[in-house]
Amino acid sequence: MRTLLILFFGLLLLQCSADQDLEKVLAMENASNDLQRGSYDNSGTPLNWPWRGINITSKDTIGVNENRIKEVKDLGVNTIRIVIDARTFSINYDLDIEEGIDQNLIWCENIIKWCAKEGIVVIIESLDYTHNQEKVNITSPEFWESEVALNEAINYIEELVIRLDKYENVVAYDFFSEPTAVSLDGVGVRPPNWYGFFDKLLQTVRNNSNKYVVFTPGAWGLPNGYHDFKTPIDDEKIIYGFHYYNPHTYTHQGINNWAGIFNYPDVINDKHWNENAIRNDIEYVSKWAKENDKLLYVGEFSVVRWAEGKEQYIEDVLNVFEENNISYTYWVLNEWVGWNMDYEPIEKNSTILNKTPEKTKTRQILENFWSKNNQ
Repeated sequence: MRTLLILFFGLLLLQCSADQDLEKVLAMENASNDLQRGSYDNSGTPLNWPWRGINITSKDTIGVNENRIKEVKDLGVNTIRIVIDARTFSINYDLDIEEGIDQNLIWCENIIKWCAKEGIVVIIESLDYTHNQEKVNITSPEFWESEVALNEAINYIEELVIRLDKYENVVAYDFFSEPTAVSLDGVGVRPPNWYGFFDKLLQTVRNNSNKYVVFTPGAWGLPNGYHDFKTPIDDEKIIYGFHYYNPHTYTHQGINNWAGIFNYPDVINDKHWNENAIRNDIEYVSKWAKENDKLLYVGEFSVVRWAEGKEQYIEDVLNVFEENNISYTYWVLNEWVGWNMDYEPIEKNSTILNKTPEKTKTRQILENFWSKNNQ
């Protein structure tokens, strides 16, 4: 009898082991399938689409921890765009660039893992691509004219994709989201070699990943970059992007050289800006996307916190995005408090900080739209 019991339990253990091995194999196959399909759902659209979320920058990582990600999830966010800014991080913390990059990527991987626990998908962006350029950045003509710099950028992109693509909730890459070359007189234009460079960038990603890639045709990521962009790229996993800060004299007032005090809705630069003006401003790109059956994504939109009427502006922008089926991520959760949804000026047109313990109107509006993810 004892022998029979031993044989029975032995067979049971073997069966359990076999079942566990089968589960591991199936899990590996599912992970492989997710990689092959590029992290999209059964409807053929990206995971969590439409994306409604917020940006996080690695320029300053203090305060962005697992609890903060849980809080963001509770607000309704389903997408986080991680903006890697290793050079600025290195300067802020007095690190050499290699150490800065390594620490940034460790932080980035932690954010990705915390997001995965909360069902949040991640988009990867980077603001710097070469290791030794303090004076020559990605908006300088010298960068776009240098084969060495461009090749370094491609190599860095490859490093990022190889390291981060293993995470299933990393669903897209949004490199060079504001392709711009700024001349000596301060005018920013699309680099003449941008399209050719993007081909190399895309091929580099495709050599290592089948996930989505965001493409933006115009300088500074402006929506008018689509006016002379006609034919979609021959790749099924391209999402078409732009940033929205129009009109800049309003959204950026008081920052650097953006002087003046402007209200919204009101006449700004001889044009009356309101929700309908915003709608007309993106009408071309929205029409282009519909005619070509393409997905649109606004990687950044915001308004400086002391701008009069900013709450109405944000609400109007979001209304236009929603009615045109445009996904979006707000700028920004951390980094400079000028864009922070939890800060308000103490008085009208003041730049004095006042982090209110109560929910700001800006945050409430954002939460109202993020909550659509749970409907």
